[in-house]
Amino acid sequence: MGIFSCSMALDKLATKLQPHGCYSIQRLRRLKLYTETRLLWRLLAVCFLTPIPCIAMATLVESMPLAPPSAGPFNNFAFWIRATIVTYFVDYSVLVQMSQSLARLKMEHRYIVTIALVGSVISFTVVFAVAVWVAFPVPFSMLVASPPSTLVVLIGFNFAWGLRWSADAGLRRDFVRHMMVFVWQVALTFIYPLYIFGFTSLSGVSQTAFVLLLPTIKAVGESWISHTLGDENDIKPEVIIFNVEVFNALYVSCAVQNSTSYATTIALMLVDVLHFWFCMTEYIILVEYTEAVLPMVYALYLMIAFHMPNNKYIQTFDGLSSEQLVTFFSDRLRVRSSFGSGV
Repeated sequence: MGIFSCSMALDKLATKLQPHGCYSIQRLRRLKLYTETRLLWRLLAVCFLTPIPCIAMATLVESMPLAPPSAGPFNNFAFWIRATIVTYFVDYSVLVQMSQSLARLKMEHRYIVTIALVGSVISFTVVFAVAVWVAFPVPFSMLVASPPSTLVVLIGFNFAWGLRWSADAGLRRDFVRHMMVFVWQVALTFIYPLYIFGFTSLSGVSQTAFVLLLPTIKAVGESWISHTLGDENDIKPEVIIFNVEVFNALYVSCAVQNSTSYATTIALMLVDVLHFWFCMTEYIILVEYTEAVLPMVYALYLMIAFHMPNNKYIQTFDGLSSEQLVTFFSDRLRVRSSFGSGV
């Protein structure tokens, strides 16, 4: 009981310092029971095998050879197929997250699959039309795809669960909250690429100073989700981690990869460490797992993509040999791990 009392006290302190939710005592008890009743090898397997599906998915997508952009939208069937597949899994994951958070809605899995499939097909039909009329490939295509996808989700919800939805005002309120979280997810696909564009356009001291914008984006995202979810404190940590922290860890890796000096790389790591100490009373293990594993997953993805037929379309690989790529990432990961071990 002493451990749980201490955990509750720390959670209350964390909520005062940075109100981004806290796990309930019931959830902590379930976690304690789970870790005590499972074999160590199974717990380790969960930690190490969790990233495998996303790597497998990325490998599958990259294994589809693409025609050059100059061939135009009508001769790039592989591009549209893989874009639709990726959008399907994005929509599916969002709906699964909603089904877990809106447990009262009792969302049947077949409806989730159908809505995600219809949403992905319609979304990239719209993107295809834009590509034909405007330009191919469409810049920020996920932003173009998100409005029709969101519309399909709303129509699908009304068709599948309209009666339950209309009869429960609390359920409607919770649904709107989660749709606002989805809005932030979509916004991040625009915000972070713009950040990386600005970051790579600078060099020297200007680039190092630009690093300070990263924690600002992260803090705004955390506050947005925390405010949007209101009093749903028990789900805030995982929603924040798997939206804000995942994006931040991924684009910190991108920034480290594109940094023009070790001073900028060190500044990125220092920002990461300072944020850790500020948030050290909040769901530490999940944050650190995300920030440690995601750069490794990203590096592994790039190593795989380098040997795929579409590597000529990835700007990162311009002028790089396989030996240079290995050296490049080992140096960056070594710097990151040295800062992480200091924490």
